[in-house]
Amino acid sequence: MGRVGSVKGSGLTKYRAAINTLGFASISFLLNVRVTGVFIASKSQEENEALRRIAAKIINKREKEVVKYALDKLADRILNITGDPNPAKLEAIFTALIDILGNKDGITIDTDKTKHAFSSLPLPDIWRSIRAFSGAVQSKSGTWDKDNIALANAFISALQEIANSTPYSQVIQSTSAIFDLGNCGIATNCSNGRPNQEDAACFAQKGKLILAAVFDGIGGFPKGEVASRSAATALLSFFNKINFIPQLIKEAIVKAHLFVQAMDPRKVGTTCAAILIDSERSEVTIAHAGDSLVYLYRNAQLFLTTLPHNNDRSLPLGPLKQPLDEQASCRIQNKNEGFPITTYLGVQSMDAPPFLDTLSIPVLPGDILIACTDGLYGYMRFEKMRGLIQTFHDFTAAQIAEALLFHGLKTSKDNITVAVVKI
Repeated sequence: MGRVGSVKGSGLTKYRAAINTLGFASISFLLNVRVTGVFIASKSQEENEALRRIAAKIINKREKEVVKYALDKLADRILNITGDPNPAKLEAIFTALIDILGNKDGITIDTDKTKHAFSSLPLPDIWRSIRAFSGAVQSKSGTWDKDNIALANAFISALQEIANSTPYSQVIQSTSAIFDLGNCGIATNCSNGRPNQEDAACFAQKGKLILAAVFDGIGGFPKGEVASRSAATALLSFFNKINFIPQLIKEAIVKAHLFVQAMDPRKVGTTCAAILIDSERSEVTIAHAGDSLVYLYRNAQLFLTTLPHNNDRSLPLGPLKQPLDEQASCRIQNKNEGFPITTYLGVQSMDAPPFLDTLSIPVLPGDILIACTDGLYGYMRFEKMRGLIQTFHDFTAAQIAEALLFHGLKTSKDNITVAVVKI
């Protein structure tokens, strides 16, 4: 916080064991059984009939091992995600999966049918389904034949293409949560003795653009949680309403500033650190105000791309024109002495927009961008952060964010929010 001036367990051990022992004929029964920790029982005759139709389709394809394990995993994840299975949604998903995997003539994916089947799911659920199905493929890769493996991988690729082209936006403010959004992962927590979650984050995907940003309500003022959430909401609103291009990121954040300022120009304020990826141009635009920061991890090195806006006179003057070298980045982070911040969104004179730094640089395959509030970097040594990212760099963006959050909570005395974007 700047100063002025769960995921459920699968719970399907018995379910999987029963399928493996009894075979597909038992699935129509098992789909109507409540197993510890997971909602499987359906609530109406209509749902029961829908699930039985799904079971019949599975039984008709019992010769294909890939269907058995993929559906098991996929059902596990979707039932956990929704908590209340929608029979029409489930049937569409399972039907598309079976039809695709039942193709004997080669690796041909009916993308339109697949897209229709998954279009009713929000982006996080699509990515969870992809992760679950990918896990099933990996776990059985030693026993499936080449045709089944090829079909399964082609199906995963089709789903990834669908996920990457699905418009989606979300404001995040939670006491504890981890979001898997494909190439982006966001983790947040406020359990370290803080009464309110004054951090917020947002994510948006539209066409070739991905936007991820974190916000930290200003300490010393009330309504910090309202300021951070309102700024995130305003930024997404501007992003979603227009034909957005990277050059508009500064204008978008100024709009968010004015929105927060209009609430109460004397009592609310928030930091902002935003990452905008343009995959078509292989470029990232970074914008920030306050002491939430953005890092670039590249080739096992970690670089600061922003400087905290505070009254530390030893900092370089003006916005960065390129990422700092690792030695300077390390020195600035580890010097953390709690300097009061000097600029932020909201609490400014009515005629002066916030001081924003922006930086646009090319991105390379394998790059990782990290935006975080000072609850993370203010209590973690630079070397520790770099080491964690290096250890987990081959994992998903959400897993990297989770690792940073988990280790940050060991020492932090503040709310932590971190957004990770993998190129």
